[in-house]
Amino acid sequence: MKRSGRKGIFCCLIAAVLLLLGGCAEYEDADPTKNSIIVHRDQSLEAVMLRTFDQAYYSEEELVAMIGEELEKYNAEHGTDAISLKKHSLTGQELQLTLQFQSWEDYDRYML
Repeated sequence: MKRSGRKGIFCCLIAAVLLLLGGCAEYEDADPTKNSIIVHRDQSLEAVMLRTFDQAYYSEEELVAMIGEELEKYNAEHGTDAISLKKHSLTGQELQLTLQFQSWEDYDRYML
């Protein structure tokens, strides 16, 4: 029973942090050159993630296909369109992804 209480408190803390971070700026004000989380009015989340690779030989198509497979697997287990790939770009060695999460629970499960 202790474990359930801790998990509930942890989830509430995560939700509070996400709401605070998302409430700091509207989408138009978000800086696309930084990792960011946007909480929409319908409680869905949009996460912009940047990743820099040490080599420049990665293919955007291969990376997007790999991410697509991960998202398909997650959605098969947790519901259709729980997570979707909204945007992507590979510039040199930097990959920028924008993922749409239907809920903070989906974000929490996928990112941990």
